[in-house]
Amino acid sequence: MGKYNQPIGLKLVQCIFCLMLLCSATNAMAFTPEDGWWWNPQEPGRGFNLEIQNGTIFLATFIYDSDGKAVWYSGSGTLNTDNTATFDVFEFENGQCVQCDFQAADLIGTAETITLRFFTGSTGELDWSNGTVPIQRFNFNLGGNWQQQLMGEWAFVSGTSVLPAYTGDRVIFDGLNPDNSQIVTGHRVGNSNASISVFDVDQSTGPIDGFTRTGLMVTNSTTLRLYALNLSGLNRIDGITVDVPLSAPADSFNQTLIDQGVPFVGFRIK
Repeated sequence: MGKYNQPIGLKLVQCIFCLMLLCSATNAMAFTPEDGWWWNPQEPGRGFNLEIQNGTIFLATFIYDSDGKAVWYSGSGTLNTDNTATFDVFEFENGQCVQCDFQAADLIGTAETITLRFFTGSTGELDWSNGTVPIQRFNFNLGGNWQQQLMGEWAFVSGTSVLPAYTGDRVIFDGLNPDNSQIVTGHRVGNSNASISVFDVDQSTGPIDGFTRTGLMVTNSTTLRLYALNLSGLNRIDGITVDVPLSAPADSFNQTLIDQGVPFVGFRIK
Protein backbone atom coordinates (compact mmCIF):
# COMPACT_ATOMS: atom_id res chain seq x y z
CA MET A 1 0.00 0.00 0.00
CA GLY A 2 1.08 3.56 -0.61
CA LYS A 3 1.60 5.87 2.34
CA TYR A 4 -1.74 7.58 1.64
CA ASN A 5 -3.68 4.30 1.69
CA GLN A 6 -3.39 3.47 5.38
CA PRO A 7 -6.52 2.09 7.04
CA ILE A 8 -8.73 4.81 8.48
CA GLY A 9 -8.48 3.24 11.95
CA LEU A 10 -4.68 3.48 11.91
CA LYS A 11 -4.79 7.11 10.83
CA LEU A 12 -7.26 7.86 13.63
CA VAL A 13 -5.01 6.19 16.21
CA GLN A 14 -2.04 8.22 14.96
CA CYS A 15 -4.01 11.46 15.18
CA ILE A 16 -5.19 10.67 18.70
CA PHE A 17 -1.66 9.78 19.74
CA CYS A 18 -0.28 13.09 18.40
CA LEU A 19 -3.01 15.02 20.20
CA MET A 20 -2.28 13.19 23.46
CA LEU A 21 1.42 13.95 23.10
CA LEU A 22 0.58 17.62 22.63
CA CYS A 23 -1.61 17.60 25.74
CA SER A 24 1.12 15.83 27.71
CA ALA A 25 3.69 18.41 26.64
CA THR A 26 1.33 21.20 27.66
CA ASN A 27 0.72 19.62 31.05
CA ALA A 28 4.45 19.24 31.57
CA MET A 29 4.79 23.01 31.36
CA ALA A 30 2.67 23.41 34.50
CA PHE A 31 4.86 24.54 37.39
CA THR A 32 5.26 23.76 41.04
CA PRO A 33 6.65 26.43 43.39
CA GLU A 34 10.17 25.55 44.44
CA ASP A 35 11.07 24.52 47.95
CA GLY A 36 13.52 26.82 49.68
CA TRP A 37 13.97 30.37 50.92
CA TRP A 38 11.87 33.14 49.40
CA TRP A 39 12.16 36.90 49.93
CA ASN A 40 11.43 40.35 48.58
CA PRO A 41 14.80 41.72 47.37
CA GLN A 42 13.49 45.25 47.93
CA GLU A 43 13.06 44.41 51.63
CA PRO A 44 16.16 42.44 52.66
CA GLY A 45 16.45 41.15 56.20
CA ARG A 46 13.33 39.04 56.32
CA GLY A 47 12.27 35.94 54.45
CA PHE A 48 10.04 32.92 54.17
CA ASN A 49 10.96 29.27 53.97
CA LEU A 50 8.52 27.20 51.92
CA GLU A 51 8.32 23.46 51.34
CA ILE A 52 5.70 21.39 49.53
CA GLN A 53 4.99 17.75 50.30
CA ASN A 54 2.21 15.91 48.50
CA GLY A 55 0.00 18.96 47.98
CA THR A 56 0.58 20.55 51.39
CA ILE A 57 2.70 23.68 51.72
CA PHE A 58 4.53 24.58 54.94
CA LEU A 59 5.77 28.09 55.69
CA ALA A 60 8.17 29.35 58.34
CA THR A 61 9.58 32.86 58.65
CA PHE A 62 12.49 34.88 59.84
CA ILE A 63 10.80 38.14 60.67
CA TYR A 64 10.45 40.79 63.38
CA ASP A 65 7.61 42.41 65.29
CA SER A 66 6.90 46.16 65.47
CA ASP A 67 9.40 46.49 68.34
CA GLY A 68 12.18 44.92 66.29
CA LYS A 69 12.15 41.63 68.22
CA ALA A 70 12.63 38.46 66.20
CA VAL A 71 9.48 36.33 66.12
CA TRP A 72 8.78 32.81 64.86
CA TYR A 73 5.73 32.17 62.69
CA SER A 74 4.83 28.93 60.97
CA GLY A 75 1.82 27.22 59.45
CA SER A 76 0.67 24.94 56.65
CA GLY A 77 -2.23 24.42 54.28
CA THR A 78 -3.34 22.91 51.00
CA LEU A 79 -1.65 24.10 47.80
CA ASN A 80 -4.53 24.38 45.33
CA THR A 81 -4.33 23.43 41.69
CA ASP A 82 -4.12 27.11 40.74
CA ASN A 83 -0.98 27.43 42.90
CA THR A 84 -2.65 29.42 45.67
CA ALA A 85 -2.91 28.59 49.36
CA THR A 86 -4.68 30.27 52.29
CA PHE A 87 -4.01 29.20 55.87
CA ASP A 88 -3.29 30.43 59.40
CA VAL A 89 0.22 30.98 60.70
CA PHE A 90 0.98 30.67 64.39
CA GLU A 91 3.36 32.52 66.71
CA PHE A 92 5.64 30.74 69.16
CA GLU A 93 7.99 31.81 71.98
CA ASN A 94 10.20 30.39 74.78
CA GLY A 95 11.70 27.71 72.57
CA GLN A 96 15.00 25.91 72.89
CA CYS A 97 18.24 27.88 72.76
CA VAL A 98 21.52 26.65 71.27
CA GLN A 99 23.14 23.96 73.47
CA CYS A 100 20.40 24.24 76.09
CA ASP A 101 18.35 21.38 77.44
CA PHE A 102 15.34 20.74 75.25
CA GLN A 103 12.37 23.00 75.86
CA ALA A 104 9.30 22.88 73.67
CA ALA A 105 8.21 26.27 72.37
CA ASP A 106 5.00 27.78 73.68
CA LEU A 107 2.21 28.51 71.23
CA ILE A 108 1.05 32.09 71.68
CA GLY A 109 -1.77 31.77 69.17
CA THR A 110 -2.78 32.53 65.61
CA ALA A 111 -0.70 35.36 64.21
CA GLU A 112 -2.89 35.89 61.16
CA THR A 113 -4.30 34.30 58.02
CA ILE A 114 -2.15 34.55 54.92
CA THR A 115 -2.66 33.85 51.23
CA LEU A 116 0.11 32.75 48.90
CA ARG A 117 -0.14 33.12 45.12
CA PHE A 118 2.54 31.76 42.80
CA PHE A 119 2.99 33.01 39.24
CA THR A 120 5.96 30.80 38.30
CA GLY A 121 8.10 28.26 40.06
CA SER A 122 10.17 31.08 41.53
CA THR A 123 7.90 34.17 41.76
CA GLY A 124 4.74 34.97 43.64
CA GLU A 125 3.19 37.17 46.30
CA LEU A 126 2.00 36.90 49.87
CA ASP A 127 -1.02 38.67 51.38
CA TRP A 128 0.05 39.55 54.91
CA SER A 129 -1.26 42.10 57.45
CA ASN A 130 -3.68 43.70 55.01
CA GLY A 131 -0.92 44.18 52.46
CA THR A 132 0.67 42.26 49.60
CA VAL A 133 4.38 41.40 49.51
CA PRO A 134 5.97 40.29 46.20
CA ILE A 135 8.25 37.30 46.83
CA GLN A 136 10.75 35.32 44.80
CA ARG A 137 13.19 32.47 45.30
CA PHE A 138 16.30 33.59 47.15
CA ASN A 139 19.23 33.21 44.74
CA PHE A 140 22.32 33.46 46.92
CA ASN A 141 24.92 31.67 44.81
CA LEU A 142 23.76 30.99 41.25
CA GLY A 143 24.46 34.31 39.55
CA GLY A 144 22.27 36.81 37.77
CA ASN A 145 21.94 35.37 34.25
CA TRP A 146 20.60 32.10 32.90
CA GLN A 147 24.02 30.83 31.89
CA GLN A 148 25.26 31.04 35.48
CA GLN A 149 22.02 29.58 36.85
CA LEU A 150 22.31 26.55 34.57
CA MET A 151 25.74 25.61 35.90
CA GLY A 152 25.88 22.46 38.00
CA GLU A 153 24.66 18.88 37.88
CA TRP A 154 21.15 17.95 36.74
CA ALA A 155 18.99 14.85 36.39
CA PHE A 156 16.80 14.80 33.27
CA VAL A 157 13.75 12.56 32.87
CA SER A 158 11.80 12.42 29.60
CA GLY A 159 8.67 10.60 28.52
CA THR A 160 4.89 10.75 28.61
CA SER A 161 2.18 8.92 30.51
CA VAL A 162 0.49 8.23 27.15
CA LEU A 163 3.12 5.57 26.49
CA PRO A 164 4.65 5.17 29.95
CA ALA A 165 8.26 4.52 28.99
CA TYR A 166 10.71 7.00 30.46
CA THR A 167 14.40 7.69 29.89
CA GLY A 168 16.87 9.53 32.07
CA ASP A 169 20.13 11.41 31.79
CA ARG A 170 22.57 12.86 34.28
CA VAL A 171 24.22 16.00 32.95
CA ILE A 172 26.72 18.49 34.28
CA PHE A 173 27.01 22.01 32.85
CA ASP A 174 30.46 23.32 33.61
CA GLY A 175 31.55 25.88 31.05
CA LEU A 176 30.88 28.34 28.26
CA ASN A 177 31.64 27.89 24.59
CA PRO A 178 35.10 29.46 24.04
CA ASP A 179 33.87 31.09 20.83
CA ASN A 180 30.55 32.33 22.23
CA SER A 181 30.08 32.97 25.94
CA GLN A 182 26.30 32.96 25.46
CA ILE A 183 26.35 29.18 24.90
CA VAL A 184 26.56 26.87 27.94
CA THR A 185 28.41 23.60 27.49
CA GLY A 186 28.53 20.37 29.44
CA HIS A 187 28.43 16.59 29.18
CA ARG A 188 26.97 13.45 30.65
CA VAL A 189 28.37 12.74 34.08
CA GLY A 190 31.23 10.29 33.58
CA ASN A 191 31.23 10.61 29.78
CA SER A 192 32.77 13.75 28.34
CA ASN A 193 32.17 12.43 24.80
CA ALA A 194 28.41 12.83 25.29
CA SER A 195 28.60 16.60 25.03
CA ILE A 196 25.68 19.00 25.45
CA SER A 197 25.22 22.66 24.55
CA VAL A 198 22.38 25.03 25.44
CA PHE A 199 21.63 28.17 23.43
CA ASP A 200 19.48 31.21 23.83
CA VAL A 201 16.89 31.01 21.07
CA ASP A 202 18.51 34.03 19.42
CA GLN A 203 21.76 32.06 19.16
CA SER A 204 20.18 28.91 17.73
CA THR A 205 18.10 27.99 14.70
CA GLY A 206 15.23 30.24 15.72
CA PRO A 207 12.57 30.43 18.42
CA ILE A 208 10.03 27.79 19.40
CA ASP A 209 6.82 29.20 20.85
CA GLY A 210 6.79 28.95 24.63
CA PHE A 211 10.50 28.24 25.07
CA THR A 212 13.44 30.55 25.69
CA ARG A 213 16.33 28.10 25.19
CA THR A 214 17.22 25.26 22.87
CA GLY A 215 19.87 22.60 23.30
CA LEU A 216 21.45 19.58 21.74
CA MET A 217 23.40 16.60 23.04
CA VAL A 218 25.63 14.27 21.06
CA THR A 219 24.48 11.05 22.74
CA ASN A 220 26.57 8.68 20.58
CA SER A 221 28.21 8.46 17.16
CA THR A 222 24.88 8.46 15.30
CA THR A 223 22.35 10.36 17.42
CA LEU A 224 21.61 13.90 18.56
CA ARG A 225 19.17 14.66 21.36
CA LEU A 226 17.36 17.97 20.81
CA TYR A 227 15.82 20.10 23.56
CA ALA A 228 13.54 23.11 23.82
CA LEU A 229 13.46 24.28 27.42
CA ASN A 230 12.82 26.90 30.05
CA LEU A 231 14.52 27.44 33.39
CA SER A 232 11.32 27.32 35.45
CA GLY A 233 13.11 27.91 38.75
CA LEU A 234 16.56 27.91 40.27
CA ASN A 235 16.45 24.12 40.52
CA ARG A 236 14.10 23.02 37.74
CA ILE A 237 14.00 22.87 33.95
CA ASP A 238 10.91 22.05 31.86
CA GLY A 239 10.78 21.37 28.15
CA ILE A 240 10.44 18.90 25.30
CA THR A 241 13.03 16.61 23.74
CA VAL A 242 13.49 14.27 20.79
CA ASP A 243 16.31 12.20 19.25
CA VAL A 244 17.33 12.70 15.62
CA PRO A 245 20.10 11.26 13.43
CA LEU A 246 23.42 13.04 13.71
CA SER A 247 23.13 13.71 9.97
CA ALA A 248 19.80 15.59 10.31
CA PRO A 249 19.97 19.16 8.94
CA ALA A 250 19.99 21.88 11.59
CA ASP A 251 17.15 23.76 9.89
CA SER A 252 14.86 20.79 10.62
CA PHE A 253 15.53 20.68 14.37
CA ASN A 254 12.80 23.03 15.56
CA GLN A 255 10.06 21.52 13.46
CA THR A 256 11.04 18.03 14.60
CA LEU A 257 10.83 19.17 18.23
CA ILE A 258 7.41 20.68 17.60
CA ASP A 259 6.11 17.60 15.77
CA GLN A 260 7.70 14.80 17.81
CA GLY A 261 9.04 16.21 21.07
CA VAL A 262 8.00 14.57 24.34
CA PRO A 263 8.03 16.29 27.74
CA PHE A 264 11.13 16.31 29.89
CA VAL A 265 11.90 17.76 33.29
CA GLY A 266 15.28 18.48 34.86
CA PHE A 267 16.05 18.71 38.57
CA ARG A 268 19.21 20.17 40.05
CA ILE A 269 21.33 17.63 41.89
CA LYS A 270 23.93 20.15 43.01
